[in-house]
Amino acid sequence: MVRVVSVCLLFAFGCVAIAQGADVADQVAKIRELVSESKADEAEAAFQEALKESPDAPELAPLRPLLFSALMRAGKAEPAAEHATIFHKKQLQTFRDGKLPPGALSQSVNMASQALQRANQLDKATEVLTQSLEAVDERVKSDEAVALGSVQGDLRLTLVQMRFRTGKLDDAKHLLATELKTSQVGFDAKPENADWAARLARVMDVELSIAQATGGEGVAERRQAYRKFVREQTEKHPGNQILLSSYLSGQSQAIRELAQAQPDEADKLIAEHRVFLTALAKKEGAQKGLLDNALRGTAALEQMVAAERKRLVLIGKPALPLDVEAWANGEPIAEGELAGKVVLLDFWAVWCGPCIATFPHLREWKEKYGPQGFEILGMTRYYEYGWDSDTNRPKRVADLSPDDERAAMADFAAHHKLTHRFAITPKASTFQQEYGVTGIPQAVLIDRKGIIRMIRVGSGDKNAHDLDEMIQTLLKE
Repeated sequence: MVRVVSVCLLFAFGCVAIAQGADVADQVAKIRELVSESKADEAEAAFQEALKESPDAPELAPLRPLLFSALMRAGKAEPAAEHATIFHKKQLQTFRDGKLPPGALSQSVNMASQALQRANQLDKATEVLTQSLEAVDERVKSDEAVALGSVQGDLRLTLVQMRFRTGKLDDAKHLLATELKTSQVGFDAKPENADWAARLARVMDVELSIAQATGGEGVAERRQAYRKFVREQTEKHPGNQILLSSYLSGQSQAIRELAQAQPDEADKLIAEHRVFLTALAKKEGAQKGLLDNALRGTAALEQMVAAERKRLVLIGKPALPLDVEAWANGEPIAEGELAGKVVLLDFWAVWCGPCIATFPHLREWKEKYGPQGFEILGMTRYYEYGWDSDTNRPKRVADLSPDDERAAMADFAAHHKLTHRFAITPKASTFQQEYGVTGIPQAVLIDRKGIIRMIRVGSGDKNAHDLDEMIQTLLKE
């Protein structure tokens, strides 16, 4: 009798296991369906319910990257970071066991690092990067796979930037020196190897960025050496996408910098750039698609130089009278309020990512220089963007009223901790055109006498450094 009961119990447990397997499969299908319908919150709730019912179900683990992507798109950085971190932890262990290729680890760590940074969990992002780098370093000692070395270099440089971002400059410099030595030794040993050339180019780029941001010595010389190296290596390895992208980025930046003071020389550099690209496209193995796009892009560079030429003419001339329809995030500027002040006109929009990238500088300058007679005015227009309090992001709203849009701008400012006022120009205003605005963000610095002294277009450390120095100069005058 006992044996019969045992068999029945075993049979019953088997039936339960089969039923649970079927339930999990249905839940997985439902979660995937919700994600495909962009219902991130519902998908997350369904996943957590499935996890509660079947915590050990292996079918649930592969859903984490899917939920990570869905939640990131919905602006839910914290739950996305949790999925990415848990998934990466398992991937890292699989890598340590020798059962995960380097490329898969790279994708995993990038996912976790990205989400944690977006969630402002920088310490955890640093921990993820550090643990992953330690695991890769250990494998590199016994494995000479090219892919492994590439992942090692990427992880080191990402960690360098993270250390720099969190104010740990000495740690950043130490890691940077380690990667520079590794890549330089590897390149010297195999100077014809495109992968080592690309790795060395990446570390030179990061080294240059940090030098520019910290005001280090010899920046101009380092920039020249970097661009020379990348050009030579791109010509030697036309099929290497990293080198070609580095060359294109560096050349574009060089043209932009030159255009700000010497537009005629910038036009000459564009002509040389076009000749180089044309010759490169004829080489065996060249990245045809990238090169075709780059050649088409030279027309946009010429237009940019023309715009810079127009802006250059404004330097030294009186600032244009403000053309403002309404104000947001503060009271209207009173007549004479700007007299005797250094003024920064920041042309921007709520939907502009590069504009948002400049906000830390704007906050810093407002706090640091405001008491000395410095004022920031955010120049913008009505774009019919409201504020989504669930995702903490701007949201396009058709036929949004001006009153509601100004309220949305105030919510946007509060979220980003911006305290300066926003000036909204009329729809038919030519104010932006008169200031040569062809792209945003554009910053215009005006001295205490109301004279335009500097114009910079775009975000980035160099523009921020130039503007900061000029603000200090103008405040002293």
